[in-house]
Amino acid sequence: MEDQDRPLPRDPLFEMPTYLLFELGRLVRRTAHEVFSGEPLRMAHALVLACVAADGPLSQREVSERLRLDPGDVVGLVDALEEAGYVERRRDPGDRRRYRLDVTEAGRLFLARTRENRARLNETQFAP
Repeated sequence: MEDQDRPLPRDPLFEMPTYLLFELGRLVRRTAHEVFSGEPLRMAHALVLACVAADGPLSQREVSERLRLDPGDVVGLVDALEEAGYVERRRDPGDRRRYRLDVTEAGRLFLARTRENRARLNETQFAP
């Protein structure tokens, strides 16, 4: 019997749910570009935008806490969303040292425009 005809030994790594979740995350990152075709945004941007749209106006710290993202990462994501015209930073009337994030009309239209593609991504990823 040739080597190529022998079945491969089972890899215990594939039986670990944490490894499978890691691989799922990688697969989503690789295929999510279809959701945002023509946009300079990634899934993390959409998460921040959806969070602010659902619960805003919010401070960057509140977004960071709700999404469990590093505050430094949120700053970069918000910078890109602001540059795209999807969120606005405004001074917090209760504390002029802080900013509040709010979704613009363009941001709401982006979320609506990508809703079907985001649903299709979920269906594709979880179908198997």
